[in-house]
Amino acid sequence: MKNFSDIKKFLFPALIGVFALAFSVLVIVTISPMLMESLSSKGQLATKEKAPDFTLFDSSGRSVKLSDFAGKKLVILFWTSWNEVSLEALSALDDYARLPAANDTVFLAINSEEDKNVVTDIGRKRDIGINLLLDIDGAVGEAYRIGALPLAVFIDRGGLITKKVIGPLSANILQSIFTNLGA
Repeated sequence: MKNFSDIKKFLFPALIGVFALAFSVLVIVTISPMLMESLSSKGQLATKEKAPDFTLFDSSGRSVKLSDFAGKKLVILFWTSWNEVSLEALSALDDYARLPAANDTVFLAINSEEDKNVVTDIGRKRDIGINLLLDIDGAVGEAYRIGALPLAVFIDRGGLITKKVIGPLSANILQSIFTNLGA
């Protein structure tokens, strides 16, 4: 009987621990996708909303306005150097932009609040060919209400936002998006 008493002393707390762990996992698995979606899209511009116009300088000092590309399809990537997923998305977008299928689309990569030298160095080291724009004060990011980086915004010929992708990009993801958008 003493052995059973000793087992009960340890069994009850162990069962409570297992139950608490299982419940925690269930809550995390159930709620975290909804929470992440809520946090990442909180206040973002909706699809089919007019893309806010902006004027920024590129890494070589030239002024670039979104309205300069009126009537063209655009992809804007908001990125930063300290986020590896952003850097991978930047490279993937640049690789895709070099494909013949992408010739009728303008690709812009807007760096979020970093120094020109950082952006220029990354462009050179990664051999980035798409236009790297500098949002030094974060005003354009605020206008687009970015919640997480990287954020890719797809804009149709009419200047409307048709799709937003938060997180990683790859050639397969980009091809799928362009196919689904009829681009």
